[in-house]
Amino acid sequence: MHLSWWLDSLGKRLRVRRWRRRSRTIRPQVEICEDRTLLSVSASFFGPTGQLTVNVDAGEDVTIQADPSGNVEILVDGSVANLLPPVGAGSVNSILLQGADGASVFDVSGVTAAAGYQAGLGITLNGGHGDDTLIGSPDFATVMDGGHGNDSIVGGTLDDTIDAGHG
Repeated sequence: MHLSWWLDSLGKRLRVRRWRRRSRTIRPQVEICEDRTLLSVSASFFGPTGQLTVNVDAGEDVTIQADPSGNVEILVDGSVANLLPPVGAGSVNSILLQGADGASVFDVSGVTAAAGYQAGLGITLNGGHGDDTLIGSPDFATVMDGGHGNDSIVGGTLDDTIDAGHG
């Protein structure tokens, strides 16, 4: 009899303890994150066709030229942008520089035969909306479309095609 009373008492205590859980205090936590900057210029090179494409999402100054090693060099706002692995200037058959909204400067005056770019290179500059400045190549015919805005377009000595757009 004493044993059954003791077992009943133990069972009640275990059942009661299951229902009594400690309440946890939830403390709100805030984590301070570092600032992030998204790329506004991207580039791709498709080797089989030799197509170099540079896309600009915001108003940026972009210059395409060749570095001292004879590789394509892309400058964004005056600084070298490592957007591509090394690509020889001689392997580029066409360049497309595509802009978006915002005032941009696109300069391909450094795309020359002396820099290693090959004859027959096709260059297209699309300024997009905004007050853009487009500067063509002195050695290769360039198609330049300023888009909307008060654009400044400087062609070379060859048969450049210039569309100043609205503005």
